[in-house]
Amino acid sequence: VYSFEAKTSPVEDNPLFRVDCPVSLGKAMDRKISNLAKKAFRSVGCRDVARIDFRLTDKGEVYFLEINPLPGLSPGFSDLAILADRSGLGYTNLIRRILSPAIGRWRNAGRIRKHGS
Repeated sequence: VYSFEAKTSPVEDNPLFRVDCPVSLGKAMDRKISNLAKKAFRSVGCRDVARIDFRLTDKGEVYFLEINPLPGLSPGFSDLAILADRSGLGYTNLIRRILSPAIGRWRNAGRIRKHGS
């Protein structure tokens, strides 16, 4: 169980769980999970960012657990920020990748209003 105690313990020496990131489960499984994550993301209408959790059994069965379309972004604390950092993306680039498409939509919406009015 990912309790509050587990969540608030320092990641580096947490006795309650281990963060393995980045992780590769092999090309086929990586592709399968990536495709499932993209389907889940689109099916609930997410934009820009979401955290999607899966459970993988010893037999290689993938179970969808949840999608969080508004994940925490606290550097060094929130799962998404920790995973981005561990994957080499870093916090600033994570925020940039979340904001860039949103800013693009906002700018495009302004052009449409100007020309459509």
